[in-house]
Amino acid sequence: NPLVYPNPVRLVDGSEIGYELSTNSDVTLKIYDMRAAEVYSELFESGTLGGSAAYNKIPINRETFGFVEIKTGVYFFLLISENEVIGKGKFVVRP
Repeated sequence: NPLVYPNPVRLVDGSEIGYELSTNSDVTLKIYDMRAAEVYSELFESGTLGGSAAYNKIPINRETFGFVEIKTGVYFFLLISENEVIGKGKFVVRP
């Protein structure tokens, strides 16, 4: 199960989504707001940070969202590999 730490998230301070993979594989991280609008999507290629057969830590901060102001609230994320959801969770963004 993926873990967001710290949660709630202050984007100015940063946070991370951590998860373990048993094998190298392409992984897509998608983040959605409460209205199911996608606010972020990134592919992490096999063998790189996010797609390694190890514990992966993906940073969540202002840079992640292109320095665009993200509203306070609840966000949901999916980790997808080979067209299957391999992990999901939620986090709160606070001012």
